[in-house]
This record gives sequence, structure tokens and C-alpha cells, in this order.
Amino acid sequence: MKNYTLLIIGTFFVLTIALIGCAAKEVKSDLNVNKITYSFSYGDRIGGEIYVISSDFSMQRYIIKANEDTDFDIETGELPSEGEYWLEEYTIPQENWKLLKTAVEENKFMELPENVSNSAEVFDAGFCYIEVETNDATHRVGGFDAGGGKDKANKKFYGLKEEIINAIASASEKEE
Repeated sequence: MKNYTLLIIGTFFVLTIALIGCAAKEVKSDLNVNKITYSFSYGDRIGGEIYVISSDFSMQRYIIKANEDTDFDIETGELPSEGEYWLEEYTIPQENWKLLKTAVEENKFMELPENVSNSAEVFDAGFCYIEVETNDATHRVGGFDAGGGKDKANKKFYGLKEEIINAIASASEKEE
């Protein structure tokens, strides 16, 4: 009987700890994220894309024209001159915006170093950057093959990048 009582108490204790642990994993974002910008180059080809996703669920996709004269520098995050890109406009579901904000918080994006280049010998990868703008700060992270490395910073970067890719995939054309 004593062993049975200890087993019941032990099971109750383990379940209580498990439930508290699950509740602790719920992330409540204190960050007021206004905009997320995701930009990347095509690697060994000229050109790239910039996605700007805003808190109003709008998304702009800038496709940089691929030619030698384009003044696009992925590392600055600035658009090239007008006429050197195509613009497409979309909206994302509200749920995807919530998931993006959660990914910013869970991956502690605002604490990542600015450079998360993959140091592995990758020859044809491109540059990739993510910039998060909140009410209090703007933080830009990325580099060559960013998110492709095995270190913590690359994995956290990839955590947000993956959620951005999901939001892009769920976008629909903006209605006029």
C-alpha cells in the first residue's frame, strides 16, 4: 500500500511539473513589431528579392531586375533605383503575422549578432538578411548563407526565416 501511495504521489508530481513546464513555454510578446523585411540575393546569379511584411498584414515583394547595371546591394537592404525592380503586393493572414511575432520573440531575434554568415565552405549561396522594426528599435541580421550554419545564432535566424517563408507561401494577391 505504501508503494502504491508513493507511485500516485510521484505521478501527480510529474504531471504537475509537466503542465507547469508546458505553460511556461507559451510566449507572450512584449515587442510591438511593426515591420519585418526579408531580403536575399540569388547567389551566383545577379538579382534578388525583398519582402516587406507589415503589421497591417500587407506584404510587398520587390523583385530586383537581373542585369549588370542594377545598383542593388543586398547588404544595405535598400531598394535600387525606381525602374530596376518589379513590385507585387499581397496580404498575409492575421494568423501568420501572429506566428511571425512569436518567432521573433522565441528566437530572441533582437539579441542576435548582426552577422550570422555561415562559415562552412559554401560557394554558390547568396546573402540573406532579416530586419525587424519595433516601436523601440530596428535590428538587422544576416550575411552569406545566413541560417545555413549549425551554430545557435544561425539556427535562431533560420527559425524566423522559416516562419517568413511560411507567411510568403500563405499570402494572397492584394485586392484593389
